[in-house]
Amino acid sequence: ATCGVTSVGTDYDGQGHLPIWDPCVWNLILDVYREVFITQGLRSDPRLRFVYVPGAFNWCEFDFDIIGEAVASGALTHAQFDAWFTQAMADLVDIFNGENSDPTDDYAYKLVYTGEDYPFGPASWGPLDDLYAKQAVESGMGIRNGITELFNFHLNHVPAYGTTIAPDGHMVTDPTWELFDGQRIIATENECYTTCGFSTTELEYAIVMSNLKALQLRVNWLYVVPSDSYLVQFAEHWEFVRRSLGNTATTSADAWVALRSFEDTYWIFDDAHTWSGDPIVRNFERWLTQNDIAPDAMSREGTDIHSNVLDPDNGTAIEGRRTDVALGQTGLSFTLDDAFLAGGPHAIEIKLTYPDQGTGAFVVEYTGSAGATQTASVDLSNTGEVRTATFAIPDFVAQAGGPADFLVRSIGAAGSGAEDIELRFVRVVRAAP
Repeated sequence: ATCGVTSVGTDYDGQGHLPIWDPCVWNLILDVYREVFITQGLRSDPRLRFVYVPGAFNWCEFDFDIIGEAVASGALTHAQFDAWFTQAMADLVDIFNGENSDPTDDYAYKLVYTGEDYPFGPASWGPLDDLYAKQAVESGMGIRNGITELFNFHLNHVPAYGTTIAPDGHMVTDPTWELFDGQRIIATENECYTTCGFSTTELEYAIVMSNLKALQLRVNWLYVVPSDSYLVQFAEHWEFVRRSLGNTATTSADAWVALRSFEDTYWIFDDAHTWSGDPIVRNFERWLTQNDIAPDAMSREGTDIHSNVLDPDNGTAIEGRRTDVALGQTGLSFTLDDAFLAGGPHAIEIKLTYPDQGTGAFVVEYTGSAGATQTASVDLSNTGEVRTATFAIPDFVAQAGGPADFLVRSIGAAGSGAEDIELRFVRVVRAAP
């Protein structure tokens, strides 16, 4: 009544939303923020860990439906929304920083924008709304998305998280991105596997891959629900996730890569970002990358195919990468992030998860204290099981600036020639100090 406005849209729960971009409405909201967070001192209360800043209104979530309704009715233009959004993010950060110039009482890092890069906004806006989430982070906030259950979809080229899809189809995370300042919230939620309208016959696969996706995004907070996230049924996996959350390359006990190629079906319909081979993306990588290197380590797709897990948007993924011995490609190469491990010698373990197919063998080639060397071989026995081989290496030396830190090489087993090998997951574990 005070501002003379009415609802501009209705959310999933049938609730009407006021136009918070209206100057009168927004100023009243700011008055409430000042009272609660400055006058009452809640922003500095150590019990307050974070506050969600709605990125798009529904459930403080990440859909632009309300905005789209307002645009469709003629009640909002992009110019109006853009001007409000830029000012709104600055206003909220300023309030949480005390509206003063004293950096010792700044708490804007507790604000968490609940939106996404490249939102499903009004069609008439085209690319104009693509990077509001990035803008929110640049203003001083943290970030939270809510749909990493669809681990292949829409969360690979995400500048707000500091991750972009490079021209070769690999995701690259910028370690200097301001989000990684050690204070801000980097979050997602993984609880919609058999709820929220989803269902799957591949429950363990869905849970594991969605959590690897979250960790690839460097999250330090993860919302779960004990029953819906199946914490008891997959307790060992969830313990791995818990211990991994929030670690950096310098503090993490491990570095890993999930070898895969997968469709990000979002980019079939949006050409705002392109790369070679799009919409196919390569691997989930966390401080360990797998790269194709000539002349003999050019990989090809694996053999484990999954389609439409949880939802058709999740597309098709092919888990694993393998050699192509017939074409002289006998190796799979791997490079560690220098911030995780540089120089040496170091005591490490390399863990290779592979399908036991064929009757060949493989070794790990690396540089040790005495120079180029290789591990003992692992023989394949064609059981069809997925196994993990662990190589304890006491004197690993990382290769700064080299093409690879180590190579997994297919070799012939006793009395036979080399056969193709396939790897699904590679993990490097630092020895305990």
